[in-house]
Amino acid sequence: MSREGIRKLLHRMRLSWTRLTYTLAKGDAEQQQAFEKQMELIKN
Repeated sequence: MSREGIRKLLHRMRLSWTRLTYTLAKGDAEQQQAFEKQMELIKN
């Protein structure tokens, strides 16, 4: 699904696309990287 398709879907659900503005200091770096990799696969 394209970014535009996701944006339109979120809009229809009365939601919006936001970007991450910070990371938590106590966050697990490995889990964050795994999540980012998973999101990249979903976006493509």
